[in-house]
Amino acid sequence: MHPNNPSLKTLSIIHLALCSGVFIFGFIMFSKTNSTEIILDDSNDTFKYIIPSVAIIAFFLSNFLFKSQLNSISENAELKEKLVKYQSASIVKYAILEGTALFSIVIYNLTSNFLYLLIASGMLLYLILQRPTLSKIISDLDLKGNEKQDFEKQ
Repeated sequence: MHPNNPSLKTLSIIHLALCSGVFIFGFIMFSKTNSTEIILDDSNDTFKYIIPSVAIIAFFLSNFLFKSQLNSISENAELKEKLVKYQSASIVKYAILEGTALFSIVIYNLTSNFLYLLIASGMLLYLILQRPTLSKIISDLDLKGNEKQDFEKQ
């Protein structure tokens, strides 16, 4: 991370807060529930279908919405406007992933089925991999020439 880039710094703080919240909540629920049993044969557990489905949908939906919001940015838009829209698109993406992870953790707490905590961990890992970087923003926004230089100098 470039320490003086305010756009990157703001987005990085938001990202870190969301990741930390999921991790801390998961850790607390694991400490409270303390179950590592994966239960696949419970015919009354409808969550064994819901949670994986929600996680898969969240994965694709977050990427689809992120790309859709980026595609809606005009090439003629000012750098500041592009960065604001990028930040909004990123926050939506992060929120979908975070919400899915939190939902999965809550269901783990209710059912004591470790499978749901594993799914939440997978969502958290993917969320961590979405960490904003200077190069990722430049690539995603397809910044070139003066815009790229202006962004790197911020």
